Amino acid sequence: MVKPWLKWTALSAVVALVVAGGVFIYRRSDTPPEISDAPQQEIDDRFILNNVTLDQANENGETVWSMRATRAIYSPDQQTAEVENPEGELFQDGEAIYRVEGDRGVVQRDGRRITLRGNITATDLRTGAEMTGGELVWVPADDTMTIRNGLTGTHPDLTVEADQGQLFGRDQRVELTGNVTIEGREPRMKLTGESLEWQMEEQIVSSDRPVDVQRLQGQGERTRVTDQASSNEAEYRLAEQRLSMNGNVRMAMREPVMSLATESLVWEIENQLVTMNRPLNANLRNGQVLLQGDRGSMDLAQEIFDLRGSARATTRRNQSRLRGDRIVWDNGTQEVEAIGNVFYTQADPEMSSRAPRLVGTLEDQVFVMSGGRVVTEFIPGEQ
Repeated sequence: MVKPWLKWTALSAVVALVVAGGVFIYRRSDTPPEISDAPQQEIDDRFILNNVTLDQANENGETVWSMRATRAIYSPDQQTAEVENPEGELFQDGEAIYRVEGDRGVVQRDGRRITLRGNITATDLRTGAEMTGGELVWVPADDTMTIRNGLTGTHPDLTVEADQGQLFGRDQRVELTGNVTIEGREPRMKLTGESLEWQMEEQIVSSDRPVDVQRLQGQGERTRVTDQASSNEAEYRLAEQRLSMNGNVRMAMREPVMSLATESLVWEIENQLVTMNRPLNANLRNGQVLLQGDRGSMDLAQEIFDLRGSARATTRRNQSRLRGDRIVWDNGTQEVEAIGNVFYTQADPEMSSRAPRLVGTLEDQVFVMSGGRVVTEFIPGEQ
């Protein structure tokens, strides 16, 4: 609990004022500040100091916050202190965790709320994260700091943009809302959405709301999107370079052109491996090849799909259809391998075949079937 007293420090002589609910102590210079332009009523009702330091401690004597300002005006009736050019530190358990500054601010007498406005900056002294915005509100009792009116942030691992962010000091967690963009530095992964949570210590970015993800290459004007995905919720672990996506997952690659739809996937960025444990549909070569499976994996670097459980592959050009317990598809060479309960059909010439194993290319309709009994049926055309 924060003890309702403040200490004001300036230059020279000391004046103590006893006020309702607490004690203020401030020091001021022998030369009074120039306040001749202010109305007399304001002079009588307010205390004005230049080059002032404000401190507050809790009941255990631990500093809660310390603020320096070029000018401070205290209003007893409103129980607030207005400060100009404030800068200082915010504490937790007696240790400074944030350094903050702004153009102006307001401090409530009992220290329950501090508001800074205009070109504010907040630096997390533990992680090195620095955030800027138009307004900062700190509530020590709730352990929360809110930055509004256009938040931008930098960190050794990523950059952040959002309409607003709420920081939880003890958890080292940031809840970002409104036009949120988070971009990892290496590899360059860009996440966008209306709501994202950043756990700084664990290096995790997550959301239970729709998220768009892009993998970027190049710098400046040469930046290009190589892969992109979207889902209803996502979690990106920066240290492991692993992205988990769930709910209406859609993924698209540009080189080569392919797209993927499923309900759940894990994307290992560094290994360029995508794993899916739910039914999936893949569209390759601009729709010329369709792949399906109950689950599977995709090697982005080698362009190889490994489908399992009711796996199917279809080519549109010659209406070739292949199914099996497992299908391995090489998108670069168009070679395919089917294993277990293999069944193949084609339209021209019309035929079907069953075998334990098949290796070949669907486009050329050239196969080798092996592994046991092979049954092939040719269906003669109409005379």
